[in-house]
Amino acid sequence: MACPASSVHDVCAPSCSPQQAVTVQIGGVSSDSVTATAVRGGIAGLTQVTATVPASAPSGAAVAVAISVGGVTGQAGVTIAIQ
Repeated sequence: MACPASSVHDVCAPSCSPQQAVTVQIGGVSSDSVTATAVRGGIAGLTQVTATVPASAPSGAAVAVAISVGGVTGQAGVTIAIQ
């Protein structure tokens, strides 16, 4: 089910989750456990992405995270710390 047309002020329903594949790479390694769901009570388009850090991901204070939806990668420069 696709998210209905709305403005940024509309509250998003759970059916507003992405309709295309969501992938996550952490330190250049693909996560094999990714979920992407609409944030209940959030504005339309606000999505929570949860991914498991792959065991083979590098450690460090600023490991790159890349999230793609439908093959289009989001903002560059996003990092997380992995110990």
